[in-house]
Parts: sequence; structure tokens; C-alpha cells
Amino acid sequence: MKILYSVLWWVIAIVSCIDLYWAIHIRDSLIELELNPLGIYLIKLGGLELFMALKMFGTILVLFILSYLYRRSPRTAWCVVVPIFVLQLILCCHLFNVNAQDQSEKRVEGYRKLKKQQIQNYKKIR
Repeated sequence: MKILYSVLWWVIAIVSCIDLYWAIHIRDSLIELELNPLGIYLIKLGGLELFMALKMFGTILVLFILSYLYRRSPRTAWCVVVPIFVLQLILCCHLFNVNAQDQSEKRVEGYRKLKKQQIQNYKKIR
């Protein structure tokens, strides 16, 4: 059982690394593509650096807590690691979605058009 738990733990870590890599890879349009409202807020608040730092800190913290939980209470640890593992698998599927490229480009275009309209409306008011 310990080996299976370790595999789930490593999958969680690896998917988090892949997510971080993709966020860095698409950094120019990340604000338009990020789906998490907290992530968008952090990017607007402190830029990409703050967002990435907190993402890494959160991942490390979760992995530490999962390790600690397994040593203290394996049953509780299993109840926590399995849902996180499932969510990470869903995230991984989303990151590697074949159609994500087309959808992402459309979303970025729509976001940029909206920003352009907001700027034009602001200029009209002034």
C-alpha cells in the first residue's frame, strides 16, 4: 500500500510541475487563459512571479502535508490523497486536451477584443 501511495504522491507532484511549465510557457496570454479566479487575482495583484511562487509553495505544502498525514494516520491520508489525485488527473487531461489550442486562441482573441472595447469606451468618456 505504501508503494501505491507513493505513486499517487508522485503523480500529484508531476502534474503540478507540468501545470507550472505550461503556465510559464504561455505566460504572455496566461491572464486570458487562467480559469481560476484566485489565480487571475494573484496575477493582477503581483504579476506572474507572485502567481508562480504561490503555486509552487502550495504544491510543496500539499506534498508535505500528504507525507506527514501518511506517517500519522494512513487511513486519513488515503481519504485525502485519492481526491487530490483524481483532480490532478482531470487537470492533466485538461492540459493535454487536443482541442484546447483552438479554444484557447478563441478565448484570447475574445479577451483582447473586450479589452480594446473597454479602452475605447474609456477614451470616449474622457
